[in-house]
Amino acid sequence: MVFSSCIPIELFHNDTYAVSGVLQNYITHQYIKDATVIAEYSNQGQVIKFCGNQMKTDVTDENGGFDLDFEGGCGYSLKIDFSSNKEYDKFSKYQLIVNDKASHSEIVRDINAYNVVVQIQPYISLDLRYKDVSHLELKEIRVPEFNIKIDSFEYRTNENIYLSKFIGILDVIAYYENSDPKLIKIPYNYFEKPLIILEVDK
Repeated sequence: MVFSSCIPIELFHNDTYAVSGVLQNYITHQYIKDATVIAEYSNQGQVIKFCGNQMKTDVTDENGGFDLDFEGGCGYSLKIDFSSNKEYDKFSKYQLIVNDKASHSEIVRDINAYNVVVQIQPYISLDLRYKDVSHLELKEIRVPEFNIKIDSFEYRTNENIYLSKFIGILDVIAYYENSDPKLIKIPYNYFEKPLIILEVDK
């Protein structure tokens, strides 16, 4: 499974450039070996015509290190392939944290291309579904630990919960206009159940 982030290499000529750094587990801070780091050309938001090589790869060493060299370039999407790592190939959902910044599909700018720290942060998905109850009027739902607040309710709402530990308890609080709040405690285990479905009265 491959997930992506982006690291900028905005170049105006065809000299040789490099991206080097380490790959870590966001929760344990352990270095991750035997993972393939992929830098793939991305022209998102770029107007430069020459963008150099299309892709470079490197396999992380014992200390999680990787080193990628380029000729030219307009920005590269950074991806991780765990198919050769038996421990991490079971990570089903995660985002990349690049130099302490969460990175998805957009180009991350103003980031040093040397000594880059790339971390794998797992997340679970919270799928909230709503059930109409005649005497209740739902005002909002909060997940305080993750600064999540929901005040618009359709048939369902999906929120990603970015984790700082693999196993824990998720506190979901439903607030009502005409009733006391309801606290729902949900145990989670990232490796056993990365999707949580919860029905909330409204």
